[in-house]
Amino acid sequence: MQLYVFSSGRLHLDKSIIQNGSSGKIEVPVAFFLIKHPKGNVLFDCGNNDKLITDPSYWGPLTAALDPERTPDIAIDTQLNKIGIKPADVKFVVLGHLHLDHAGNVGKFPDSTIVYQRDEIINAFWPKPGLAGPYITSDFSMLRSDLGQPMPAKVKTIELSGDLDLFGDGSIYIHRAVSHTPGSQLMVVRLPKTGLVVLTSDVIYLKENLDKNLLPSMGNVCRSAGDARRLRLCAPAARYRGCRRDLRA
Repeated sequence: MQLYVFSSGRLHLDKSIIQNGSSGKIEVPVAFFLIKHPKGNVLFDCGNNDKLITDPSYWGPLTAALDPERTPDIAIDTQLNKIGIKPADVKFVVLGHLHLDHAGNVGKFPDSTIVYQRDEIINAFWPKPGLAGPYITSDFSMLRSDLGQPMPAKVKTIELSGDLDLFGDGSIYIHRAVSHTPGSQLMVVRLPKTGLVVLTSDVIYLKENLDKNLLPSMGNVCRSAGDARRLRLCAPAARYRGCRRDLRA
């Protein structure tokens, strides 16, 4: 079993957005991850929508606010091709949450099983007041079935309201972690040589947040900090990878 780290480019924003009390511009990578497992390839998150590369208006005012990298080489097909993987080769797409920089390319995986928390899909289509900004409905609207169909999903899905041992062997464990969004989840990967790797998907932004117990400034900060502390207590030797920085404990 192997884990690969890819980039959907970088965002440029003020540090105060992701860490209370901080200031100054920082450059943050938008990561997504591919796990080659004997029972099938698993993608965790899928980055910014590739439409943004040629059409900066796709993000509306958020393009200017976040200043995303938009070079052709960051396209998800190009990135996955580096290890010989095509979208059709991916068995599961696990979405940490459905913000624009995490679920942007989910529509490129129509043959995969999409794994998400029910609270998150509900909030993504009709967010609670104050939480709508980072959701772009057209990123994931193709998941809905056609008009008149009794079932909501057009594609194969696993809709969770809790945790899941994806393959039943303890190698990939999805943990419900309500914090950054109402339906956030993270993924714990047990690699044969490296050991535990926790993919945090904005539940933890920066290594500094984890090391110093610094609160984020977005989402439910109490739940987010609590999840981070519980994870560290349960797996003190784990390596943490967020979408923003390599987080190692």
